[in-house]
Amino acid sequence: MSAAKTLLLVAQPLEAGVPHHVRDLMPAALADGWRVEVACPPASVLWSAAGTHPDVARHPIPAARAPSPSDARSLARLVPLVQRADVVHAHSSKAGLLARTAARLTNKVDRCVFTPHGWSFWAYPVFLPVERIAARWARTIVAVSAYERDAALDAGVGRRDQFAVIPNGVDLQRFLPSPVPHDPNDRLVMVARLAPPRRHDVVLRALAQLPDTVTLDLVGDGPRRAELEALAAQLGITDRVTFAGERPTTEIAGHVSGAACVVHASEYEGASLGVLEAMACGRPVVASAIGGMDELVVTGGGTDATGELCDHDPAAWAAATTKVLTGNRRHALGAAARKRAEQRFSLDTMRSGTLALYQRVLTEREDPSQLRPHLGR
Repeated sequence: MSAAKTLLLVAQPLEAGVPHHVRDLMPAALADGWRVEVACPPASVLWSAAGTHPDVARHPIPAARAPSPSDARSLARLVPLVQRADVVHAHSSKAGLLARTAARLTNKVDRCVFTPHGWSFWAYPVFLPVERIAARWARTIVAVSAYERDAALDAGVGRRDQFAVIPNGVDLQRFLPSPVPHDPNDRLVMVARLAPPRRHDVVLRALAQLPDTVTLDLVGDGPRRAELEALAAQLGITDRVTFAGERPTTEIAGHVSGAACVVHASEYEGASLGVLEAMACGRPVVASAIGGMDELVVTGGGTDATGELCDHDPAAWAAATTKVLTGNRRHALGAAARKRAEQRFSLDTMRSGTLALYQRVLTEREDPSQLRPHLGR
């Protein structure tokens, strides 16, 4: 890139996977010669991460996730930022809608990229018509899994040639493999916010059906903590569950490496960064059989198997966890998980795919007639 071009990154969530994903993109974009600007709430971990890069300009937007009067302020702030940017990449539903609206208002649709990180209409079907319209206001929609792309096309959101599938990437240097523990007490770990769409309740009910030697660490915090603590007490497993709370990013790898197995239960999912982090640490995974999870976790009896997928029946979860922990299977699953993370889900692979997309958006013109709505696959 001969002269610095401006990349505007827009994200609304305060914590968890989305701001970490954008945080991991920033250094690669700077190294590739982009002038990077970030629009996000000041309370976001992304705001703090952007502050460690002196050359990154930060612009505050409100943190409200639901429709709010503050959205008008966000849009007013985003319009001039989008107007002067060479490429805009919006992440998550709220930021995605606002940034795409700004792109539509400033005739920058052909320079706008959107990554949903899980479709809004999965949680709130009322937003489906909105996503169908807003899909016209982005040049490219990045799905983190083939499932996420296909779910959109099946719902009439976007055109097939509008999508790029770029899986999440994990930092293989931060999340290093280590031997899977095989102690008398087997520790399960789930790293996720204590809020929808996560299903910590399923994991707790499964734990109650496992031997007393199996314990559970829940890493993360959120509005469901009191409810989940009450459920643990009701199930009689309070002494086997540790609510570790929100932990710094630098501590997550240590928590995961202490696990005999990582569990991840969720109502819906595009592709879980937490599962990839577990795989990078060489940990077997038991996860919900939903979304793009089968693109991450390999099941079955083959040498490439990395874990188990199951529905939300607690008995099925208990059986799947027992299967993973039986004998030496955990070691083979963990080794295969690390190998799969290295081969398919490295941070370098995600970054290079995203930067290549930015270059195409910047240099390849798109026929405006192709930005019309098109339903189905």
